[in-house]
Amino acid sequence: MNFPGLVLFIALLVAVEFTVFSWASHEKPEIKDDDLNAKDIRQQEAHDRSVIGTPLQCIVPFSVKGKAPNFPTVNTVAICQSVPPSIVAEFGSLFETNWGIPLYSIYALDPVKVSAIGSFPRPSNPKWLQTAGIPLQGSDAMYYNQPGPVKYQKGHVAPFDVLSYSAGSGLASFTYTNAVPQVDKFNIGSWKKYEGRIKKYAQNVCAPGLELCT
Repeated sequence: MNFPGLVLFIALLVAVEFTVFSWASHEKPEIKDDDLNAKDIRQQEAHDRSVIGTPLQCIVPFSVKGKAPNFPTVNTVAICQSVPPSIVAEFGSLFETNWGIPLYSIYALDPVKVSAIGSFPRPSNPKWLQTAGIPLQGSDAMYYNQPGPVKYQKGHVAPFDVLSYSAGSGLASFTYTNAVPQVDKFNIGSWKKYEGRIKKYAQNVCAPGLELCT
């Protein structure tokens, strides 16, 4: 399977899994404040890792030759993923507001970043945050106490491993506007292998730079 075919195949899988997960989420029992930390439930109070911007601000800087990917832009917003106090976007995401998931995240690597991949270790219990101004997006509560045998995990779109060259870039990946629900076996199986291929390609081929869209 060629690369475009692989991307399309993965995108279709993600779309199917999200549809199933969205339906299943309505079957969950109501979660009360006593069941979770109130701060986790009311994540609208914690918008400090990403901001809504414009494609020129959030997408183009990471695009090949400054041209944004040719995706439909109806019902979408561009998000600059960052960690304050820095206002510099670590990468960008194009978010579909009706579905409540990112269509893609886009990021760029250079030899300096590639050489530092892995220097920021993955947090043992990372805090996933929401983005201000996005009514429909993931939350901690959505993944809590899932019914049925199939379990869903928060699947990075821009992978943490590739962005682990600094604390800012690594932490910026833990936002619900950079995640889609993925079946646990898919997330730790096929998707993890795909993320590993991206990392390996970046480390072995990146010269002088690499723009990536997943």
